[in-house]
Amino acid sequence: MNSINEALQIVLGGKSGGYYLAGFIFCFMAILLSMYINSKKRDPKSPATPVKFSWLFLIWDNAKRAGATMIVVFLLFRLFDLSEIPGMLGVGFAVSLGLDQLIIWMMNKFNFMDFLKSDREKFPQIPDNKSEV
Repeated sequence: MNSINEALQIVLGGKSGGYYLAGFIFCFMAILLSMYINSKKRDPKSPATPVKFSWLFLIWDNAKRAGATMIVVFLLFRLFDLSEIPGMLGVGFAVSLGLDQLIIWMMNKFNFMDFLKSDREKFPQIPDNKSEV
């Protein structure tokens, strides 16, 4: 058990779990905002997109991209001391939002980011496209 605690302290860089939790809250809000902004550009007539907006589908459809952003933000919080509010807000929110938008741009422009694209056919509930537009 002592080895697990020691390894966890090395991974976290001696910083508290609350430090990372606060940063991830800002990061998660920025990722949700980015996903919501991009959902406004969706084509409701597409067979792969629900006509009626669904937060569950939005999160499912963007989970890989959000996970990649969270990993990068964790590394930034680990490498730099961002315990001051401006740093935490800057990295947790602004960098997350910008990074997510950059990933979207790269996925649309280049093919090397294809592994972050969603698996819509694996969504547990088939989108209802027969509703009103």
